[in-house]
Amino acid sequence: MRGAEGEERRPGEEVLTAAPFLGHGIGLRREHYAAILAGEAACDWLEAISENYMAVGGRARKVLLAVRERYPMTLHGVSLGIGNTDPLDEAYLDALGALAAEVEPAWISDHLCWTGVEGRTSHDLLPLPYTEEALSNVIERVRRVQDRLGRPLVLENVSSYVTWRASTIPEEEFLAELARRSGCGLLLDVNNVFVTATNHGRDPRRWLEAIPQGSVWQLHLAGPSEAGPLLVDTHDHPVRPEVWELYREAVRRFGEVSTLVEWDDRIPVIGVVLAERDKAAAIAAEVREGRSARVEGDGPPEAEAARPARAGASAQEPLRRAARVDTTEHGPAPVLGAPPTEDGPGPAFGLRGAQGVMLGLVRAPEGVAKALEERGGAREEVAALFAGDERLPAVERLELYAGMYFFRLRDSLAEDFARTAAELGEARWHNLVTDYLLAHPPTRWSLRWAGEALPVFLRSHPYGAERPWLADAATLEQARNEAFQARDATPLRPEELALVSPEEWPELRFAPAPGTAVVASRWDLAGWWDDAASAEPPDALEEEATLLVFRDAEDDVRHEAIAPEEAEAARLLLAGAPFAEVCGAFADAATDETDAARRALALVRRMGSCLHSTLRGNAECRV
Repeated sequence: MRGAEGEERRPGEEVLTAAPFLGHGIGLRREHYAAILAGEAACDWLEAISENYMAVGGRARKVLLAVRERYPMTLHGVSLGIGNTDPLDEAYLDALGALAAEVEPAWISDHLCWTGVEGRTSHDLLPLPYTEEALSNVIERVRRVQDRLGRPLVLENVSSYVTWRASTIPEEEFLAELARRSGCGLLLDVNNVFVTATNHGRDPRRWLEAIPQGSVWQLHLAGPSEAGPLLVDTHDHPVRPEVWELYREAVRRFGEVSTLVEWDDRIPVIGVVLAERDKAAAIAAEVREGRSARVEGDGPPEAEAARPARAGASAQEPLRRAARVDTTEHGPAPVLGAPPTEDGPGPAFGLRGAQGVMLGLVRAPEGVAKALEERGGAREEVAALFAGDERLPAVERLELYAGMYFFRLRDSLAEDFARTAAELGEARWHNLVTDYLLAHPPTRWSLRWAGEALPVFLRSHPYGAERPWLADAATLEQARNEAFQARDATPLRPEELALVSPEEWPELRFAPAPGTAVVASRWDLAGWWDDAASAEPPDALEEEATLLVFRDAEDDVRHEAIAPEEAEAARLLLAGAPFAEVCGAFADAATDETDAARRALALVRRMGSCLHSTLRGNAECRV
């Protein structure tokens, strides 16, 4: 690795050589899958969000690999937590490494931020205090990740809404030194530079001047939202005129750098995003050719008309967590988050302690201000750690993070449990999620696991007591979620069974296809699910019904009723029980052992799409 062009290399520096130039691209988003596969994406390359495709199978994974055949790609993550003080997540790195081996991206990127502490995650990109302690921590973790992946890591600057008083290094110098000393590349998000500079009263052009020219591998462009006097990096608007001008400056300084337009919320038709990409390419061409003509306008005129309405709070309003919605059933919830330490504010916290304080406030169930009222000495603690200005004090800046934490999780859970949320209504769903996050704060790197404990939690919740069928409905939704995203597996083929010798059958075991599950209920969930337009609860049944949930050969999630006499046998099959034990489950219904074996074999054949093709017994049977 060599020093950046035009800069003297100092001992211990490992600045990466410039990355290959991919051109101008867009993010791969679910809403655009069909258009991209139909050849309507006139762009040079695509960037995929790593976590959307890690440790999953099904339709999304197939689309990713199909797109990879047509376009150069990069992987862009949001959950690495390179600034965390918890140990690196080995399972996350395993999944990321496996995805990278399959996709072969031009590079892997993530964010210079921290995401959680003490096993809890915010699912947000939280800003670091820019200190020598934080820099040393990040450098060591970058080196370990790069060694683990066998690839360079590219890190992006994040938007920030509050200032750490402990910071002793300007953000841009922190990034520059990180690149020099770790060998990582930089993903320069031009919008984030503008947002952070605006929020903290800084000059974004001076920010650019501090970044070594040879360290920038990629540029990002996006549109922010307004939250009172601040800007928030929401990726749901066209690129602002000021960001276009800053992009022009970035191209002048860094030259031919791969550039990508992000649009992640209120996503318009693909033509709108491609128009933004084309504008970026046009500006880069002007700079390259030495022309100074200005591209007019702040975005394609059709952008606003093409954007669907956004549910929830307006992006123009401050993203502040509302107090618990009053439906008269519950009193105030306890404050979430660790109490202040005896050491008090200031240097005694260290990086890990400071992160714990911030995450505790971010996760406060009724917002930061309410949490500070209920904690003695907490206001002094916050004043010592965080700074605001005359536009917005530190507490209100922290409220932005608290609001984003809650509403991101509430809305994500509402997507996964759409039928449950609709049944409860907006106010009760809000309250249920508040209570749930108190008891089960997220701990894993993907939002898809955020609701894994919700069905069980609902069984003991007052809302579940009022609607005794609702926890079973949530269980069905969770099983369908798991089936939709489960890893791919080759289903059992009928001809494989013919290769099993008679002696092997009693001890033969079957492996369930990932995501396959059985859901039992005393309510008619199948009829309730099919009658989606009905506002009526499911009918009560005289005996328990069992549904088999699975993903079929077309990657559609299905659930089918299993006859009562087959339910226990189906559970045993999915649990990997010996075939003889499965036959025993039919003992009461069958006329004799032969009839029980015939019934068990018929069930195996019918469940073939739910069983893995690897048959195993005392001696594994290979096909």
